[in-house]
Amino acid sequence: MLKRIEKIICSIDPSIKMPIKAEDSLKLDLGLNSLDLVNLIVSIEEEFGVFLEDDELEDIVTIQDIIQKIV
Repeated sequence: MLKRIEKIICSIDPSIKMPIKAEDSLKLDLGLNSLDLVNLIVSIEEEFGVFLEDDELEDIVTIQDIIQKIV
């Protein structure tokens, strides 16, 4: 699952260095901005066939947070 998320993140911002760790912060470690985060969530929803409510998005800070939401 982490590899699939890593692939999505790198498609959004190809300058991000690999490997990405589950504990990486989307903003602080990976440098994603607000538009990147929106694109990430849309791509995650499409890739994994899930829908994340707006109130759930506030809790997403790290890659691990994404994994917990889609499992």
